[in-house]
Parts: sequence; structure tokens; C-alpha cells
Amino acid sequence: MPTYTIRDIETGESLRVTGAEPPSPEDAEELFQNYYESKRTTGGQLFETVKGAGRGFANAFLTAGEGLAELADAATDFVGAEDLIDSGEDNALVKAAREGRAAVDEAMGADSAYRDTWATKFGEGLGSFASFFTPAGAIKLLGMAGKGATALKATGMGSLAAGTGAGEAAQRIEAARDRGIEVTDDQENLAVLGGTVVGFSELITPSRLLKRISGKGDKLPSGIKERLSSALRSGTEEGLQEVSASIAQDAIQKNVYDPNFEIAGGNLFEEFTIGGAIGAGADLVLNAAAGRRNNAANASAFESEKKIREQQDQAIK
Repeated sequence: MPTYTIRDIETGESLRVTGAEPPSPEDAEELFQNYYESKRTTGGQLFETVKGAGRGFANAFLTAGEGLAELADAATDFVGAEDLIDSGEDNALVKAAREGRAAVDEAMGADSAYRDTWATKFGEGLGSFASFFTPAGAIKLLGMAGKGATALKATGMGSLAAGTGAGEAAQRIEAARDRGIEVTDDQENLAVLGGTVVGFSELITPSRLLKRISGKGDKLPSGIKERLSSALRSGTEEGLQEVSASIAQDAIQKNVYDPNFEIAGGNLFEEFTIGGAIGAGADLVLNAAAGRRNNAANASAFESEKKIREQQDQAIK
């Protein structure tokens, strides 16, 4: 029987198959799926999940940088200053961001056997989610406080969210053009502006959790039952946000420049479960950390008060 070579276009992997005729696309997909599954190990998946978190964290900032550049171009075009800021590869920031993503993927890209697994995607999502806590962490590290710190934190998180949404829209446009779809400048600007609005939804869960641990939001849950209930709420919230944002970006793509695009054509259940796991996990970890910090602060205050009382007693004697 003849031997045929089949190739996975997405990963570049090739397989040699013997048979009376070449395998159908469906058979080829199943062959590759079985091949990838045979190569996976628990240790390998753990490594890819951790690597995915780093990749997601780095790419979040690169995507935001690309998105903010495209947003600036769309905004200036909207007010009639079309020549003020370049778009696409002509924009230095966009070009640098895309080259940066390519470098990150080359250095930290997922192994072909693990690139489509739930755990790998969870790692990428976790890294991206963690990026929204960076502005708050940086401000705390610098020791800033007060209204100025609050405004700076909000600006940083808002810029990251807006850039992320605009960046995803820009990447979708780039992919559509690679498929031969014509996208006018006006369509690109409208899609980028729409993606920016969608991007702000990324702040829902991080902002609520940050307010809680800073003492400005809901009180910290106490006890296992309250903590699990809180984690469930955060997980549901983040899962729904991910699904809603995906559908919204799909709708923008279909209605602005790609009429044949299928809305909700991806695996929405997978997106929900990944977002849900990230939201629930973040809730548990941050609440536990905040609880330990409060306990330490209360213990310190108790010791200080105890010393003051002892000094007062000594003074009376």
C-alpha cells in the first residue's frame, strides 16, 4: 500500500500514513489528535501550564501596547487628523508589539502536543488575568497612597483593559486580511473603537477583588462556606465575562468587516470554564492573603496596645 505524508498546518507536525488512499481531513485530524495525546505526560503538561502563564502575562502587555497605538490612530482619524499617527506595521509601536509577541512565542511557545489542551489555555488566561493586578502592585511597591495613587492605579488598569480590547480587535483584522478579506481604514477604526469598549469588561473581576482586599468594597469572607461561596461568584462572573467579551468581539468582526464570520463559533464552554477557574482561584488566593495580612495587623495592634497598658501600669505604681 502507498504511504502518504499528512501535515498539521497549525503546528507544522507531519505524519506518514499507509493506506489505500489518502486520509480524509476528518481522519487526518483524528490521527493528529491521537498522536498528540500519546506524547503528553503529567510533568510535560505542568511545565506547559506554567510556561503558558508567563506567555500570557507578557503577551497581555504587548497586545495592550499594540491596541493603544491602534486606538490612538483610530481616534485621530475620527477627528480628521488621518496623517497624524500611522496604522498597522507603519506604526513603530504596533510593529514592535507584534515583533515582541513573535519573540515571546518563539522563546515560550507551547509544544505542539499541548497547545490546544485546557490546562495550557488556563495557564495563558491566568497570566493575562494577573497582568491587571500589575498597576496596583507597582503603586504599592513604590509606597504611594492617597487619591493620587488611586487615580494612577485606575488609569493604569483602564489603559491596560482598553489596549487589550483594541489589540484583540486589531489582531482579528490582521488575521482577516491574511485570509484575503479587504478591510477599509474606516472599518478598521470602527472595529478598534468597538474592541476598546469590550476591553473595559476585563476590569470587572480584578477591580472588585482589589477593592475588597483594600477594604473599600465588600467585607472579606470568613469561614470555609463564605470563601467557597465568594469564589463561586467570582468564577461565574469571570466566566460570563470571558464568554460575553468573545461574543462581542465576534459581533464586531461580523458586522463591521467580515459578514461571513460565525458569531460564537468557538468553544464558549471552554472559555467559560477557563475564566471560571481563574476567577474562583484568584478570589480564594487574594482573600486568603488579605485575611493573613489583617490577622497580622490585628496581632501587631494588640501587642502595641498591650505594651502601652503595661507602661501605664508601671507609671501608676
